[in-house]
Amino acid sequence: MKTLIVKYLPRIPRSHSAKLLDRFQQKIDGLSTIEEIDLIQTPPPFFDREALNYYVRRDYLRQEIGLEGEQRLEPFDALTRQFMGADVVAMAFPMHNFSFPGIVKTYFDAVMLKEHTWTSGPTGYAGLMKEKRAITMSASGGPYLDPPNPWDHLTTLVRTEFQFMGFAEIEPVLAEGMNISEEYKASSLDRCYKQIQEIVDRWYTAESTG
Repeated sequence: MKTLIVKYLPRIPRSHSAKLLDRFQQKIDGLSTIEEIDLIQTPPPFFDREALNYYVRRDYLRQEIGLEGEQRLEPFDALTRQFMGADVVAMAFPMHNFSFPGIVKTYFDAVMLKEHTWTSGPTGYAGLMKEKRAITMSASGGPYLDPPNPWDHLTTLVRTEFQFMGFAEIEPVLAEGMNISEEYKASSLDRCYKQIQEIVDRWYTAESTG
């Protein structure tokens, strides 16, 4: 079992998203090999005009792009190979303005490469990341889950991104309402810790003993 951790936690040590990730890492200790990316220290590449042109030519039009083109796309390809090599992708980041931060979307854009993590054909789109699992751990200042708040675009977009790539299981963990009260915050974090424990038991512990 290999786990890729992708994190963007700019408020450490005050980050509640970091608390969720810490709990997750404690629970999988000894159950998985771990590779980690800190998007603050290593920002993902973005598609400027040149990179996008090479990407379209190579992966959509199936054209040769030469050594220069391949070198230009290598930062995207390297992240994608790492992403594809994981059994579990675990991401930790806060909710910003009702969704995930822009740098996280840039990471998704970098690894959602046609003919690598997804494809298309006569029957439509198809994800290539079968039998993979994803968990995201996030915190928000306001309440979004009970009742469901239509402003929550984080959990819905998380599911859409991973579903598009074919992931078998997707578990968004959201510690909501961190700014409401200490009681509400404690209850929300406790719920998330229990959710993380259940996910680890199902994905890691059951597999290691089965």
